[in-house]
Amino acid sequence: MRGPHVKKTAMKEWAKGIDWSKTDREIAEETGRSRGAVWTTRNLMFQGKTPMPTRRRKVFRDCKPPSKLVGRFEMLWRVLAGPELVKEFRFHPVRKWRADFAHLPSRTLIEIEGGIYVNGRHNRAGGFAADLKKYLEAALAGWRVVRLGPNELTANYVGRLVSMVSGG
Repeated sequence: MRGPHVKKTAMKEWAKGIDWSKTDREIAEETGRSRGAVWTTRNLMFQGKTPMPTRRRKVFRDCKPPSKLVGRFEMLWRVLAGPELVKEFRFHPVRKWRADFAHLPSRTLIEIEGGIYVNGRHNRAGGFAADLKKYLEAALAGWRVVRLGPNELTANYVGRLVSMVSGG
């Protein structure tokens, strides 16, 4: 009597010398096994993950790449010697809302609004309404919310913002 463990072991034995980067049809022709047997073995051995060469993707620390506007704001903030900010600060105890930056001592949230000229999320009805609710909840929780668009990311505005949160 052959159990499933024997069958899997036998499959692994004949599959050792196989070049799994080939198609199932090519492997079946080379080994004399059916395409179904090749497919089953591939799935058992690699659990649905074929060992095909894959394109390497650029990996970001966060789940999304940083935007150019956020990069410009960070550069201006550094140059103007702004105090330490917390990035992607979760300010609500229940909802998963986050502010782009937060200055905790002054309870100031800084939001960088992108995509305002291309009908982005902040301009469409659903996104705009969600932003209003988010900013209202932040204000009701005692946070001061500052929203900056691309035109406000200048040394003048960011410098004034630095002096405001620094207490000057």
